[in-house]
Amino acid sequence: METVFDHSLTPAEELIYLDTLHCIYHGIQFPEPITESVYRSFITPAGAAFDLYLLFSERGKKAKAATYAALVPERVQEYLLGFDYKIISVRKRK
Repeated sequence: METVFDHSLTPAEELIYLDTLHCIYHGIQFPEPITESVYRSFITPAGAAFDLYLLFSERGKKAKAATYAALVPERVQEYLLGFDYKIISVRKRK
């Protein structure tokens, strides 16, 4: 599975993806300390795609970020809205 660690992270970027607070974005608890191997063993395919979206967005590579955003559109929408809302279906009930 492709992850951010396949894209030559800078030391500053590596700190972001190995930070304990990063767990908030995924709703999972990584064991301490978080290392690249721990990240790879716990991250889900959707989580990896979301992190790739974040990485390329931060690097200013909008087209590449959009490729990964298309894989997890609801997670990207939640992120852009601050994770403080719920996606609610507005379908008519029968």
